[in-house]
Formats: sequence, C-alpha cells, structure tokens
Amino acid sequence: MPLATLSGVREAIVSFMAMDDLWRRRVPDTRGWRVPRVGFLPAVDVLVGALVALAVGAGGLLLAALQDRLDVLGVGDVIVVIALAVVLSFRRVAPVTSAALITVIWVIGAYATPYMAANWVSTLAVFFSYDSLMGWARTRRLAWGSMLAVFVVIMGWVALTMAFGNSLTKQIEAINPDSNGEGIIYLVLTYVIINVTFVIGAALAGQVSWLRARDLAEVRRQAATIERQRTQLAEQAVLDERLRIAREMHDSVAHHVSVVGIHAAGARRALDIDPDLARDALATVESESRAVVTEIRSLLGSLRAGGEPRARLGLADLDRLCEEQRRASVRLLRVGDDSMVGPLLGHTCYRIVQESLNNVEAHSSATEVTVSLRCNDDEVEVEITDNGRPIRSGPSTGVGIVGMSERVEVLGGTIEVGPRKVGGWRVRAVMPLRQGEKTRAEDIEDGVD
Repeated sequence: MPLATLSGVREAIVSFMAMDDLWRRRVPDTRGWRVPRVGFLPAVDVLVGALVALAVGAGGLLLAALQDRLDVLGVGDVIVVIALAVVLSFRRVAPVTSAALITVIWVIGAYATPYMAANWVSTLAVFFSYDSLMGWARTRRLAWGSMLAVFVVIMGWVALTMAFGNSLTKQIEAINPDSNGEGIIYLVLTYVIINVTFVIGAALAGQVSWLRARDLAEVRRQAATIERQRTQLAEQAVLDERLRIAREMHDSVAHHVSVVGIHAAGARRALDIDPDLARDALATVESESRAVVTEIRSLLGSLRAGGEPRARLGLADLDRLCEEQRRASVRLLRVGDDSMVGPLLGHTCYRIVQESLNNVEAHSSATEVTVSLRCNDDEVEVEITDNGRPIRSGPSTGVGIVGMSERVEVLGGTIEVGPRKVGGWRVRAVMPLRQGEKTRAEDIEDGVD
C-alpha cells in the first residue's frame, strides 16, 4: 500500500477518534434546553431507564416461560431489573460509572440471574450503555480508555467462561449430539467475534453520535456568532449614520451661525454710527441665513432619499469660502494638481477648512489665516495656520475637532491640531489619495460621509 494512502488512513483514524478534542458534550438541563428533571437527572433518562427495565423483565419472563422455568425466578431477578433501571438513568450524567456498573451486573447476573441479566433485551441495554459512554464522556481520552477497559473485562469474562465452564460442551451437544466435542474451535471463534463486534460497534456508534453533536454545536455557535456580528454591524451602521448627520449638521450650521452672530453684533454697534456699514452687515446676516437654510434642506433631502447630499461642497468651493467676509484675512495657497481628488476627499478637505476658519473666528484673536492645499500623486495635505492667540468666548464643546478627526480617520489619514511654536494655531491633515478614492467608491454608496 502506498505511503500516501497509509498516511491518509492514519489521519482519518486520528480525526475520527478526536483524542485531543477538548469539546465537552453538555447534558440537557432546565436552563438551556428546558428539559424536565427528576432530582438532578433529566426526566427522559429516568423514563428510558424505567422502560428498558420493564422490557428486560418482560423478556426474562418470556424466556423463562418458553423454557418452563418460571419457578427459578426470584428476588435476585427483581433486584437486577431495578438495578438496570437505576444505572441506565445515569447514562448521560455519569456515563463511565453507569457503564462500569452495568458491566458488573451483566457479568455477575449471567450466572446468578441468567433469565434477566443475559436475555437479548438486557444485552441491548448493555449496548445502549456503552454507546452512551462514548457519546457523553467528558473527554475522548477518558471515553476510549473506558471502552478499552470494558473490552478487556468482557473478553476476560468470555475466556474464563470458555476455560472453566461447561457451557461450550453443552451447546455443541445441543447442536449435534454425535459431535463428540468436535467443532468447539468454531464456537469459540463465534463467541469472540460476537463480543468483539458488540463492544467495537457500541464504541463506534457512540463516537459517531459524539462527532455529530460536536458538529451541530459548532454550527450553532457559528450561527450565534454570525447573528451577533450582524446585530453589531447594524448597530454600528446606525451609529455611523448618526455621527455623519451630527458632523453635517455641525459643519453646516455652526459656521453660518457664527458668521451671523458676529455680523449681527457688528450691525448693532454700527447702527447709530455708520448705517451703511450696519446695512452691509445685515446683508451678510441675510445671505448667511439663506445659505444655512439651503444646506439644511439639502441634508434633510438626502436623508429622506437615503443617499448622499445633493450639493456636496468640495475643493472648488474653497475660494468662495476663503473670500467670505471675516475679522481675519484669509489667504488660500494651492500646490499641485487637485483634479484627481475625489468628491469625498475634497468634501473632507472643505469641511476641515470650514471648521478651522470657524474656530479662528470664534476663539482666536488672529488677523491673518493661511490655508494651504498640497496635492501629489500619493496624498493630499490641507493645513490651516493663524497668527492669533486664544480669546475668551462662549464655551467650546470640542465637537468640531472630533468631527474633523473622524472624517480624516475614515479616509485612513492623520490630523494634527495644536499651537505653533512660533505663535498661533495650526490644523494639519494628511490623507492618502488612493485610500480616499477607494473609500469614496465603497462608502459613499452606503451613505457614510
């Protein structure tokens, strides 16, 4: 036989025996399976034990009646029947102990109460017990070791019976009165084959049962894992959508409302001194109010439609953003070709610039702001620097910085926010161009901004 074939057979045997498998078959209980119990035993095991005991008793009575030996039945037979019922009730809770006790009952009862302990029904009960031993033992090593011990005991009992008993001679005489002891070797071989087949068959049946239970448990575990992951993904999708809406609302509203507040305050102060200046400030308030209403309508429209915003602001809108009237002058510098920047990446750059300018307007004394956009073949860098220092203003929640960080992280980039060594404040974000395009293709379709 080729070595490859031998190796395959060996691997198949090792896989079937599963000696190192640590999975433990769980006995049904009221918590998991909601199985009724009698004391600490499953009710179905107690019922099986009682039914098997009744069948053994009926089989023993029938066998004794057919041989006209009802008079030999006594208290010992009743004890054997009750013992079988009790032992079989523990076949899943304590499979090793149950198999050991039923082996003792079988061996001893074959001499003391043969009609009850050695009829064909009790033999099936023993087979059932060995099957349960293999199917419910805590570990495979314990199961196979116990079955080996059972095999040794049974074969030893068969050998002692053949060596010191006269049952073989009686059986040969019953089969052929003129045999003079001939054919005993064939009867011995028959006994050996029957008992070996009996023990090995029970072991194989129990192991197959255990393997099927293990595979079923694995399928259920995988199904539970898939369901748990599906729930987590659904919850994460809801959370991502909430964060997207929060970022859009903050970026759309905060900037315009900040500009409205500043110009409204300026108009109030200049109303009596310079009506024309106040009029210009109020015109700015009006235009900003219209702009915020337009952006909110666009956002709400996209939410109703289940898609992305219809008017997505990008790099082309940076010039208009930087030219808006502010307390500080804003200079926009573009380096490199930005034609390869996709809508999502461009929109992220726009929101970072918008949030940074809004923060300068609300929380800084800066008079000059520089917005730098640098594009190359691999990445896009946007940097906003100013020459001011922090001033006291309204309370800051930090939501804007968190929103910028989330946007950059989605695109696989990095962001730095903090003071400059030479004075002022700096926001710098670097995002990979190809990663941004990949994310745009996959995520925009799902509504992730």
